[in-house]
Amino acid sequence: MHNSRRNWTGVLLVACFMVAPAAFAQDHTQSAADILQQQRDIRQDILTEKRGWDAIDASKRNAVIARQDKVFERLADVGTLEELNPTEITELSNDLEWIHSIAMDAENERLVCTREKKTGTNRVQRVCRTAGQVAREQAQASEGWHRLQSHNPAPRSDKP
Repeated sequence: MHNSRRNWTGVLLVACFMVAPAAFAQDHTQSAADILQQQRDIRQDILTEKRGWDAIDASKRNAVIARQDKVFERLADVGTLEELNPTEITELSNDLEWIHSIAMDAENERLVCTREKKTGTNRVQRVCRTAGQVAREQAQASEGWHRLQSHNPAPRSDKP
């Protein structure tokens, strides 16, 4: 099952990279200014090591900054994305996708702490997990709940 999931993930990633430049070229809802601001926000998080960036290897952070520099340079004199030629749009899209994937890694490494009470006690303790762990636990709980519901359908009434 795990290999099957990995294979499907690979197929989906390849499909996204093939479709992303065309979709990006047609998506004019995000302006060059919006993209630049988003990248500045990410840069600030990297430099201050917030939102999980502290858990990302320094070489990857430096690679993100280098890619962002290319984005800043490419969009420096651009008012709208329509001013870019198809090759520039593809390169921009690829750079933004790559930056986004590393940013998602950082987000998944961000620590989320909650105060939880163990069953059967009144004692509250602080429990910290990464955002990725929290998401996986929520997905597993949801999957278990759906599996339980599908195996135990609601009782039918045989009375008229």
